[in-house]
Amino acid sequence: MSNKSRRIFLINSLVMPLGACSIQALKPVPTIPSLKPTTVVSYIPKVGSTWQYVKLNQYNSEAVEIIDEKIISIENNRYEISRESQKSNYLNNEVQQPWGMIKADSDWDYYQTYQQEIPVYIDLNQTNISRYIQTVYKLGDSSYPLALSVGIRQFGWELVTTRAGVFNTIRIEKIIRFQHNDSTRIDSVRIDRYWYSPEVGRWVIREMDGRYFYLSGRQRIDVREDFWRFELISWT
Repeated sequence: MSNKSRRIFLINSLVMPLGACSIQALKPVPTIPSLKPTTVVSYIPKVGSTWQYVKLNQYNSEAVEIIDEKIISIENNRYEISRESQKSNYLNNEVQQPWGMIKADSDWDYYQTYQQEIPVYIDLNQTNISRYIQTVYKLGDSSYPLALSVGIRQFGWELVTTRAGVFNTIRIEKIIRFQHNDSTRIDSVRIDRYWYSPEVGRWVIREMDGRYFYLSGRQRIDVREDFWRFELISWT
């Protein structure tokens, strides 16, 4: 079976349980409070490491696409992760430098490169801690910097069940305020919420949404961005 056929099969399989049911929003992520592991064993990334996720629409529970991620190079403490989907042609490679620090990503509407790396987590040996980062980012090949601030809060440990299994995770939430390159969009805020598994080396469930005001003449129109959930299917 080709990769494209496999993705189509997976999407159809994942959406099939919805059947003819009425459209309904996804339920909140079911979690169980957990204790911090006696020893936090962190995943050791290597070239060829893979993760596969299903992307779900939070508003109607639709399985939208399958995203395949793979570490394609490690050089001078710089980790490059390819992100591929048959549907989304905007996905570029993610860069962590060093591991656990996001230098560039394609999670949003434009490819972003940060002047100061954004941590995936703060400190896995601590809970209920926070950190604030104020920096700038650039879009694609643009040399024009745009303002960005990230408030990171790291909560406690929680057990999460996914299609890939049960994982002991630490819940992390980022509140992102940023200047958009579209001047008609102001007061842009995004929420990035995920359950990070040291065993997997990445998040096993992630939710992303955002809001902004659109300027139309003298009006400020409150707009809600897409609301996505990503869930781990498999990893190596």
